[in-house]
Amino acid sequence: MRDNREPKLHITASVTAAAQLPGADAKRSDHWLVLDFIDNGPGMPEDMKDFAMIRDELLLEGRRGVGLLIIKKIVDLAGGYVELVDHAPRGTRVHVELPTVKLPAVPR
Repeated sequence: MRDNREPKLHITASVTAAAQLPGADAKRSDHWLVLDFIDNGPGMPEDMKDFAMIRDELLLEGRRGVGLLIIKKIVDLAGGYVELVDHAPRGTRVHVELPTVKLPAVPR
């Protein structure tokens, strides 16, 4: 992603075998949906970088990061994982891993 003044969002999606993801629980799912959202904004403030440790009330108190809080809650409920990473030289990467679900075959 090029660094320029125009806001950009780059999204990638893939399905990956649990064995290829260090934190994935193969007992939960054989395959995981991996999503990356990368922007070219100013980056994350220092106090929000350790996303796993952020408590809900801290996000809501400052009225920022509410969208990230919603994403974190949904992903947690689904048994997934969210990580925020600086995307040098500018921007932030939101990395999401979600277990896939095998649906029963539907007779035709």
